Amino acid sequence: KDFDETLQAKMNAAIHEDGDGDITLEEMKKAMQREEIQEAVQKICDDRDAELIERLQPRAHLVLDAASFPNPRLLTHYFSGLSGGIDLALAVRARNDKGFSDWSVPLDGMRTPSTVPENCLPLVLLEATPTTFRCQYRLPFHSGELITSMEF
Repeated sequence: KDFDETLQAKMNAAIHEDGDGDITLEEMKKAMQREEIQEAVQKICDDRDAELIERLQPRAHLVLDAASFPNPRLLTHYFSGLSGGIDLALAVRARNDKGFSDWSVPLDGMRTPSTVPENCLPLVLLEATPTTFRCQYRLPFHSGELITSMEF
């Protein structure tokens, strides 16, 4: 987040360099070509990629005691707390006093059903004048379908 604010400050300085108070497409393009801004954008992308990779890492193995089920020959399990639009693969193995079996053939190619996007994060006021204001916002997790528009 601090790095996002640093990037915003660098962009504001670069865009308002001419002092006219207007933001043109050319000023935006010129600002984006600056090395310090490209480095800041890359850092944000790298951080967000690392966060996404962390979210997608396999979780610790779930261990269920077969003796606790009414019919240990026909087991079912309900997985909860998942997000929409996530690809899944599951495998299972058994254990006894001698050790573990091999993993089953994975059940893969599964995807949790898409749903509405997660809630948007709060808006951040960046600049206000008597006749305008500018705010910053971030797209929420899409939950399986690309976000096609934002509504204010």
